[in-house]
Amino acid sequence: MDKWLDIFSPKTIVLELLLVGICILDDPSVISVFISENPLSRAAVDSATHGVIAAMSWLLVTNLQMTTRNLMEVFLSGVLGMVIDIDHFIAAGSLSLNAATSLTKRPFLHNSSLILIIFMLLYSLQQCRQFSGILASVPWIFLLAWTSHHMRDGIRHGLWFAPFGSTQVIPKWLYIGVISLCPLLLKAVVMLRWSDSDHSRTGSSTDHQGTAVI
Repeated sequence: MDKWLDIFSPKTIVLELLLVGICILDDPSVISVFISENPLSRAAVDSATHGVIAAMSWLLVTNLQMTTRNLMEVFLSGVLGMVIDIDHFIAAGSLSLNAATSLTKRPFLHNSSLILIIFMLLYSLQQCRQFSGILASVPWIFLLAWTSHHMRDGIRHGLWFAPFGSTQVIPKWLYIGVISLCPLLLKAVVMLRWSDSDHSRTGSSTDHQGTAVI
């Protein structure tokens, strides 16, 4: 029971409020007050925001335990949250920022259909090989980081589910709700698997440094 109470611990609530605050302030009209119209500055801030949201989301999953493994996972989540935008340069065939931000269609990694496909591939590989440590968490870190990136882009462009088409622009309230709830839901999955392993000793195991292996 104590483990389940950790989902809504004071430190979790504080970090959730910080995450929601970032999502609320994550608006072009607000950002323009603090940075110039320089394209490089705007791109850097946009990419950093993706990374911060992804990193904070996984930090919530780890129950804010500052172990070496957890910090490495948080860093990996932040990187995965930002790396998607490399497809702008790949699609443009150039390292030019202007070319990368002037595409006439959305680049391939922004296809939201890929999230479930890649997650299932990573999860299946993890189950087959029985990876431990950080590798065991990679499918879930990927799922959370890429979902946060796509949802954030969705408030400006909608979600693109090739080959089925695109949604309308996502309402800000839905974006904030998904970003804030996903880490808690994944944290609940961690706690559930942790509880199962405590009782059956046949399910997932718990890393000695903190995060349960999902």
